[in-house]
Amino acid sequence: MRRRTFLATAGTLLTAGCGALESSGRGNGPGAHVDGFLNESDDDEFSFGNMSGERNFSMGDFEEVDFEFNESSFEADFDSGFGEDSGPTPTPIETDPKATELMTEAMDGIRKTYATYVGYAGPDATLLDVDATIDSFHAPKIRTSAQNAREPLEEATQYAPEGQKNIILSLVQVTVFLEDLARVREKLIDAYDEFEYAVERLYAESTLRAKQTTYNIDEYRNEAQSLYRPLENEIDEEAVSVFDPIGKVYEKKMDQIRSELQAFREVRGGVREGARGIKAFQKGVPAFYDQEYERALSPLSTAQFGFGSAKTGFGIIDDSTGLQEKGNEVAGVMEALEAAADALHRAAEVKVDNETQKKFFEGRRAAERAVESNDIASDMRTAEQIIT
Repeated sequence: MRRRTFLATAGTLLTAGCGALESSGRGNGPGAHVDGFLNESDDDEFSFGNMSGERNFSMGDFEEVDFEFNESSFEADFDSGFGEDSGPTPTPIETDPKATELMTEAMDGIRKTYATYVGYAGPDATLLDVDATIDSFHAPKIRTSAQNAREPLEEATQYAPEGQKNIILSLVQVTVFLEDLARVREKLIDAYDEFEYAVERLYAESTLRAKQTTYNIDEYRNEAQSLYRPLENEIDEEAVSVFDPIGKVYEKKMDQIRSELQAFREVRGGVREGARGIKAFQKGVPAFYDQEYERALSPLSTAQFGFGSAKTGFGIIDDSTGLQEKGNEVAGVMEALEAAADALHRAAEVKVDNETQKKFFEGRRAAERAVESNDIASDMRTAEQIIT
């Protein structure tokens, strides 16, 4: 069964199954019972396998059950404790020993998948520590691990009563969440690699290559955006929260990804504006030192504006994304170059307007100080002309 078909069925079962629990516990539910869950088609065997990337799924209202994973060890007792919290003692739901055994096997796989995912960020890491700056992230390994964890759940549905199937479906959601999260992360890491390369091209004043790289940033960001939509629209927060390490940070993790997507939009614009500033700077600075002050005015003004726009784009990155450190570095370079372009522009205006030499030399010295204030800027080819 394709993933889309399964998840649609899962939503129906979960809603109906919870209704059945509600009917037995409170007497006011629909008492729905999905007898056709294992017989949706003519096939005798229900399958989660070969799920496509396309999904259309809603979990509906998720009835509260007394079910919790231990935060430290991620252990679960599937034999008891599932039921409706209708009083001091929860009403236990019916479970099947074989289904419970398979769920425990699946939990081992989920723990392994989660540990692999966060392990790329180091020991004691959480989902929030895995961001676009991670170097050695291996998404295929995580996807395979999540798929393997899902396999025992397929068999478990053959034995589990309706109430227990609700928990199985929640565990399926956990595996799908981790699998899809790895896909999104892979693309965001690719976008970050392109961003770093674009910055290197800016520092080398290779403006054409820097601008070309922004198209790669856009491509990876757009792919990540497409992969993120199912996470946002089709994964149920309450369902995946049965796995506590995800439940505790789910909202923050989703916010983090949204911030990363926005950050790559900002840095893409920042790179393009920075390249525009450098290209103009390459014209304005030589003209200034060739004493062609009037010819230097326009490119220096363009450079100042480009550097200022780039500085703004790089400087507003959210600190949850992991991009802030690199963004602040580039913003500092852009700020130094902006100040240098502004100072040279003022000095050139003094010459064009025949004002006092004092203002001219003040402008030149201000440009020198601006460049010297940033080690990266002072090593850039065009800026070196100002301080040598």
